[in-house]
Amino acid sequence: MDSQLLFSNNEFEKLVSEVAAKATYVNFCQVIYVGSNLTSHNMVCVKDDEKQYISAWPDWAFQAAKEALIANHKLWIIANEAPFGSNIKQLYIMYRGFPN
Repeated sequence: MDSQLLFSNNEFEKLVSEVAAKATYVNFCQVIYVGSNLTSHNMVCVKDDEKQYISAWPDWAFQAAKEALIANHKLWIIANEAPFGSNIKQLYIMYRGFPN
């Protein structure tokens, strides 16, 4: 399947600016772990440039994190405060090494 860019560079920069104005946490994260704990919560561990975060994530975000982990892609996470499951508002899988 051929990949297609969702945004041009200018559109992406505009989106980043708009999102950053509305959220307290906007960062690119590497997914380290996805799995379920004994209480059947979907657990995800991600790391940004400074810290690691682990928490239960909603199903929609867990599925995206699992896909990113399998394909070794980063997630662009938009959240209120730290990127814990209950804070996540949006996330995007960053394909093909963009950004580094």
